[in-house]
Amino acid sequence: MKETIEKIRIVRFSKGYSQSYMAEQLDIIQRAYSKIECGHTNLAVDRLKAIAKVLEVDIKELIE
Repeated sequence: MKETIEKIRIVRFSKGYSQSYMAEQLDIIQRAYSKIECGHTNLAVDRLKAIAKVLEVDIKELIE
């Protein structure tokens, strides 16, 4: 899961998206999103799909 979180962070940075932007798109608070990227919150499949959609990448790119 650590590798998936790192890939999310890398793609987010490459697109110039802030954690606040991601949180807004996911309809969660920024602190909750930060906890996802820090690995303090388990990343459910539904949330991972939503993150992939916001980042405009196939979910496979994040989990492989």
